[in-house]
Amino acid sequence: MTDQNDTIENKFKTFLRTKIPGARELTLTNFTRMTEGFSYETYLVDAQWTEDNNIVSQGFAIRMVPEAGVVEPYDIEAHYKILKVVEDTPVPAPKPYWLVMDSHILGRPFFVMEKVEGEVPIPFGFKNHPIFKDPAKRLKMARNLIQVLADYQSIDWRKCREFLPVPQEETDPARMEIERWERNIEKFKIFPQPFLKEVNIWLKRNMPRTPFFTLTHGDFRVGNFIWRDDRIVAFLDWEMPGIGDPMMDLAWICWKIFRLDDPNLMCMLIEREELYRIYEELTGIQVDEERIFYWEVFANYKAASIFISGVRAFSDGKNRDVRLISLQESIHYTCLKELTELLNF
Repeated sequence: MTDQNDTIENKFKTFLRTKIPGARELTLTNFTRMTEGFSYETYLVDAQWTEDNNIVSQGFAIRMVPEAGVVEPYDIEAHYKILKVVEDTPVPAPKPYWLVMDSHILGRPFFVMEKVEGEVPIPFGFKNHPIFKDPAKRLKMARNLIQVLADYQSIDWRKCREFLPVPQEETDPARMEIERWERNIEKFKIFPQPFLKEVNIWLKRNMPRTPFFTLTHGDFRVGNFIWRDDRIVAFLDWEMPGIGDPMMDLAWICWKIFRLDDPNLMCMLIEREELYRIYEELTGIQVDEERIFYWEVFANYKAASIFISGVRAFSDGKNRDVRLISLQESIHYTCLKELTELLNF
């Protein structure tokens, strides 16, 4: 891994020189591959150079498409372009710099964005964090999380119609999502998945009507943002953006897997009724609990598809992240178990 990092570091330094032609005495330090997350390969690096007799320091984050992974097919252009869309809005996100589709530069397509300092409160590793132990701090983080969602959903989705599929009918948000993850299950499954076929039938029979569309993030939750100075300074992981039902991201916050020890605290932060109240207050959108239930069911179906893709990527030898093989248990003991409970199968 060290040799690979050295190679990527040297190639990135060469690339950076082409993007900052006036830079002299360019040096890179703290080049690190991040271990958090399962989707893109992510590298952090600090750069320093002299320009116009001034010393410039800048941190960069590199997000590279893996050979195979959990969110197939990877659409790195949409990932980069959605960051460009939110750049001049209240939504906190890393500033995007360059998108590179030429695989000869680093070996695979990648884009470069700013490195943002702070901590990522991942639920599974942070459940004893002071924030989750303090009701006032939990509420503050929850309200900030909902505000980011409100700001994101207020962006005119028409700005993204050139690079995101646009629903035409009220049931299209559900239909489009089902079709994407259904394809992945069929393509990447190692074992038959009869139970997921039954869930697929239920999802198609109960597709909700979405009266209006908003932008959707696709993985909106604790663990996907950087927290610093008691606020969210950057929301991350924009690899599954879409145009669809605003209830989908709200339901993802409610997904049981992120409640951990307290089933009453959505994302370990806030009770469901309070979440809905604040969401309605900040967005002016009335919560539709029937649609929320549908998207909670769908969350488990989608997650199972993601986990299946990850297991297959490891089994085929295309991604050597050993954590991927552990997702096999998550398919059965997280997704299928909760689906059984939700649908009374």
